[in-house]
Formats: sequence, C-alpha cells, structure tokens
Amino acid sequence: MTSEEKQFKYCTDCGAKNAKGAKFCKQCGTPFASNQSQATTHSERESHEENRSSIMGSATAKLNSWTGGHGEVKISLRNFFSEVFKKHTQTEAEEIFIVGTPKTTPSIEDVSVQEVHPWLFSRIFAFAILLVILMYVLTTANGRPGMFIALTSVAAVVIPVSSLILFFEINVLQNISFYKTVQMSFFGGVLSMLLVMSLDAVIPSGTGNILASFGTGFTEELSKVLIAAYFVNQVRARGILNGLLIGSAVGAGFAAIENIIYSVNDETGTLLPLSSDIFRTVTSMGTHTEWCAISTVGLIIACAGKKLTFGDLLNIKFLRFFAVAVILHTIWDSGILSSQDGTLTLPEIIKYTSLIAIVWIVILVLIHAGLRGISELKRAKIGQKNVEKI
Repeated sequence: MTSEEKQFKYCTDCGAKNAKGAKFCKQCGTPFASNQSQATTHSERESHEENRSSIMGSATAKLNSWTGGHGEVKISLRNFFSEVFKKHTQTEAEEIFIVGTPKTTPSIEDVSVQEVHPWLFSRIFAFAILLVILMYVLTTANGRPGMFIALTSVAAVVIPVSSLILFFEINVLQNISFYKTVQMSFFGGVLSMLLVMSLDAVIPSGTGNILASFGTGFTEELSKVLIAAYFVNQVRARGILNGLLIGSAVGAGFAAIENIIYSVNDETGTLLPLSSDIFRTVTSMGTHTEWCAISTVGLIIACAGKKLTFGDLLNIKFLRFFAVAVILHTIWDSGILSSQDGTLTLPEIIKYTSLIAIVWIVILVLIHAGLRGISELKRAKIGQKNVEKI
C-alpha cells in the first residue's frame, strides 16, 4: 500500500479522493462503510456460505447413507470433468469401447477405484453438434420438409447419446459391452414407451397441474425401471455403477424417442420450431436418462447382489430412490413457475436448471458410492486370497 493510499480513500460511487477518516464523500455525499459494518458484512457472507455448505453436506450424507455409506460427499464438477479439456488420442477413445467380453472384463482385483473422469462423451457431443450444424446448413439450402425432419431427429438424440457415453465411461467394472449397452438403449426405450402407453389407459396423466404431472412421472418412471429390472437380471449386474449404466441406457432410449415425438404438434401434425427441439434435447441432460439411472441403482441396492425379484420392488431401499425420480419428474412436468401462454420465462429456466443440478448431485453421490462398493469388494477378495494362501 502506498503512502497516498494510507492517507486517503476513494469513493466507490464517484471516484473522488477523500481523507482516510471521512464518513461521507465530499463530492457526492455517499457514506463510507465503517470497518464494523464491513466486518459484519464479511461475517454474514461467511455464515451464508457455511449454511449452504451445511445444507449440501446434509443432503449428500443422507443420500450416501441410503447406499450404505457414512458422512457427506464432497461434490466437485470441476474435478469430475477435469479430463474433458485435456488432449486425448484416438487410441484412448477406441480402448474405452473394448470392454465387456470374457477376455476384456478385468477381475475385481484389477478394477481401478480411483475417481472417474469421463471425457469421451464430450467428443461425441461436439461431433453431434457439428453434425446438427451441417444438417441445418443443408436444410436451409435444400428446403425440403424431409430434410427438416432429419435435422430435428438428429438434434433430438444429441444429449441422450452423449449422456449414455458418459455413463458407459463411468462403469469402471468394464463388464458390460458397448454392443449390449446400445441394445439395452434401443429395446429399453421402445419397450418402456409401449409400457407407458398401456399404463396411461388406467392411470390419469398429463402436465400442468400436480396430480396429472404425478401420474405422468409415476407411469413413465415405473415403466422404465421395470424394463431396466429385466436387464439387471439379464446381465447379472453387480454394483451401483452397473445400475447407473443399465438405467441410463433405458432412459436414454426413452428420452430420444420422446424428443422425436414432441418435435411434432399433436393437434396440427406440423413440425414444431427447431428452437423447441433444441430446448428439449438440451434439458435432456437431467431428465429421463438420469431419472432412470437413479431408480435402477435403487434396484441394485435392494437386491444386494442376488437375482432381482418382485419383492425387491417393494423394498424401501428401492422405493426411496424411485420416489426421488418420480418427485423430480413430477416437478419438471408441473406448471410451477410456468407462464400461462406457454412461453419460456426466467423463473421456469431457473426451475429446470435447479432440477438438473439436483439430479447431478444425486448421480455424483451414487458414483462415489459405487467406487466405494468396488473398493470394499477388492479388499474382501484380496483378503480371501491371503487366507487361502495361509
């Protein structure tokens, strides 16, 4: 600090130089904050930050306890996505997909339990965005209705596909092949959509009011998780990370189909504006894919490594995760903070953004729990081998 700065202070309003002890600016009369008020403001700011940290810590601790863990989980998106902006080779990308066969599935002792840092999904996303841009240019130049249908269809699947790749990278067990993942996504999406249509005939559903939105959330989440349950048994899923992958596969397939369906106006049969398709696909980063992943983790925890049965669907260990997905879905579809004329408002954007943030907090806690579970399995397996040697 210079000698002049020690003797004078400057008004933050008009910039005038004033004596160090002045209480008001001699130029504009703006009062200077006292040291006491500044200290109080700083103290209040720290208190607010501690409260936010306490709320987050309590929430993550509760979620962690549902998975059998203890204590809060530190959430850091910056750390989680730290590999996204680093350079990676094509060989590294291709090796990610070479998993899930008897020869390429590692033993539990060889599975890494270090923090996961997915990155390939971002390259798939960038490629898909470039493809959408090129198709938009082609559509603009061509002008044929069929080109616009092709454009909206590609735009509808950008986020679901990218999200599925992310969950595929997260599965460090590497026991489910990419072929099987794609198969679960295609068949899971179609079968769950058919199941929704059947349940809609008996359960009132819709959007706008809470009851109708709850009906939609319940039927769609139940349909997806029932299909996911079939795949859990089929692939003999083991652990939370498997549950995240299976659930995300079914959810991504469902999301892609629904995004394409909603690109057309049901009443007129005409295509909706491209902006509507873009909004749906962007918000897909925190909806069907992630909701189904959360519910499926509940199934994995409920069955505890055994074959999944109907009784597991009534287990509280499953029901609380399923309830999280249904509640998030219900709020998403409800008219809370929505405008009467259907235009997108700032409060509505805040609602969607908040719901996406909550979903990913849950997902990150589940990833942490999945890695913890693998670590425990490794220790048990190594301990068993040491006993056998003795």
